[in-house]
Parts: sequence; structure tokens; C-alpha cells
Amino acid sequence: VVSHIHQPVLLGEKLNLFIGSWNVGERPPPDSLHSWLPSDESHDIIAVGVQECEYVPRRGMANPEMDFFACVQDAIGPNYIKVAGLSLIAMRLSVFVKREHYYKITHIKKGTEATGIAHVMGNKGAVGKKLRTVQTQHSSCDQLVPTKKQ
Repeated sequence: VVSHIHQPVLLGEKLNLFIGSWNVGERPPPDSLHSWLPSDESHDIIAVGVQECEYVPRRGMANPEMDFFACVQDAIGPNYIKVAGLSLIAMRLSVFVKREHYYKITHIKKGTEATGIAHVMGNKGAVGKKLRTVQTQHSSCDQLVPTKKQ
């Protein structure tokens, strides 16, 4: 799932957002995420949520969280700074902002909600973040919910 959103920031200024979600199926991501993530710096904020992101991390990475966030950073390039990253078991959400807009980001809040067995297990649930760019609030959420058997 991918969304492209333009949001006003200052009078006459717009931010271009990229929001993507992907169920990686407990497999490591491909060597490059360039076919999925923008690498042309056309987006000011990039939010990436993944589900079932639990796998043996690549060499040199301590865990799948660090590995996946590094994969995203590699794909979008060094002109982006990670302003939020959080995980709930195998759900991950990372938010990157272009360096030129970093000073505009305030009020970063993030949280998780487990909805698995007894609302304690984190195999199902959601991770979310909220931040403000000058006077505009942005929120994103990544969730994995149980399928309903019929």
C-alpha cells in the first residue's frame, strides 16, 4: 500500500509525503528497496510500516529492526534523517524527513498497542507515530490485525 500526500506547512509551502506499508512475510527484504521506495528525493517525509518483519538479520546487524531501518535508509539516501522508529514484536514503523525540513519537526509522539491473545501478545496490534511540522499535525499507523475466518 502506498500513498502520496501533499500537506501545507507554511503559507504557500507544501510537503510531499510518501507512506508505504508492506507485509514482508517473515523474510528478509531484497538487497535493494529502490523498486519500492522513492530514491529521487521528491518526497519531504517518508513513512514506512512493515508487518511480519522478523527474520535473521543481515551480517553486521544486531536484530531485524536495525536491519530493516538500515535497508530503508540505504534506499532513500543520506539526505533523509530518521525522526521516529518503533517496533512491536515484528511490526515496524519508521519515519524519515529530508534534512532541509528537520528543524520544522516537533512534538514527536509514538506508541504501540498489542491486540493479540488477551491484548498482551504483540503478534497482532499497531504501531503509530504523530508529529508536527510547524502548525500541521501528521499521523501514521501500521497495523496487523487477525483475519476473520468465515
